[in-house]
Amino acid sequence: MVNEAYDALRFLWGKALPADQGGNTGAPIHPRVAHMLDVAAVAVLWPGSGQLTLDRRQLGLLVALHDIGKVTPAFQAKVPAHWPWQALGPLSDAVVDSRHDVDDLISR
Repeated sequence: MVNEAYDALRFLWGKALPADQGGNTGAPIHPRVAHMLDVAAVAVLWPGSGQLTLDRRQLGLLVALHDIGKVTPAFQAKVPAHWPWQALGPLSDAVVDSRHDVDDLISR
């Protein structure tokens, strides 16, 4: 069961390019897990971050979770061409458009 959840998470994206953006030579998506690791690394290495009252590991965790709402179907549906059907199944017309910063508050 844990392996199935991990396998599903690797299909979620944190950043995506619109499907109609022509001439792009980069990857069409940046996986959610990679985005979390990127922002955590930047936070703990940012000059002055060691002067906070948080341990760097705590800071990294909090920053990595800063937009947890990106795991919601509403966020993943923002770029239908990159819908993670392997994790969420077929894209439904019932998915409601919303902002992931609002989704963060709702998911708590």
